[in-house]
Amino acid sequence: MPLINFKSQFSELVSSGNKTQTIRPDRKYPFLVGDNVYLYTGLRTKKTQKLGLGIIKSVDTIIIRPSKVVICNEAGELTTIILPKELDKFAKSDGFDSFREMTDFIRAIYGLPFEGNLVKWRLVK
Repeated sequence: MPLINFKSQFSELVSSGNKTQTIRPDRKYPFLVGDNVYLYTGLRTKKTQKLGLGIIKSVDTIIIRPSKVVICNEAGELTTIILPKELDKFAKSDGFDSFREMTDFIRAIYGLPFEGNLVKWRLVK
């Protein structure tokens, strides 16, 4: 069963069920719809804390550019282009205050443009 580690800034949002999606690079062993996923913060530290258990609802390809987000389904079919006026709303659903804050975070960790996975889950515990 896969697990996801979150930075401490997201731990309350994840454990409360207010953050039920994350953006991640492709994995060697990809997330699969229906899998249980363990949600943690502080892995590999003395402050490790389990935030919950979720069930993967969807795994889509996401492409993030400084002013645009494109989402494709598992078959590679374009499903969503998030328009500029909706970018802040999308970023808030991922735990950020604005799209600018989200892109700064992603740029610092992965670089832009970014292509990876948008993973959504349903919190069960």
